[in-house]
Amino acid sequence: AGQVVVVVDPVSTGGCVAAEAVKRGYSVIIAWCAEMTMDMRTHIPDVAKGLKYHAEIEEGSTIAETAAAVKKAAGGRPIVACIVGAETGVTLADHLSAELKVRTNGIFHLGDRRNKSVQQRA
Repeated sequence: AGQVVVVVDPVSTGGCVAAEAVKRGYSVIIAWCAEMTMDMRTHIPDVAKGLKYHAEIEEGSTIAETAAAVKKAAGGRPIVACIVGAETGVTLADHLSAELKVRTNGIFHLGDRRNKSVQQRA
């Protein structure tokens, strides 16, 4: 496949998103956020079990480092999307998509948009 889609935390519904991207002919790179435990990573839907991903990366210590790992894994293929797969990956997907210069929700200027207190203040 020529184009790359990054799926951050491809568990539960995110596994379905990854499977659909593979089905549509994209090379899928999965990215795991730092808070995704090994146990949480086992929550793969049946449709995504056994999928062959183009690459798998771990969140780095900075967004720039993580984006560099994605670009290296893409091997020169165009990265066309970065999609969040599970709630745990929202913040990483927001920052990574902005860094990769693909369509993004952007970086929420008031803080972590997953934080309920931050949501109430917004």
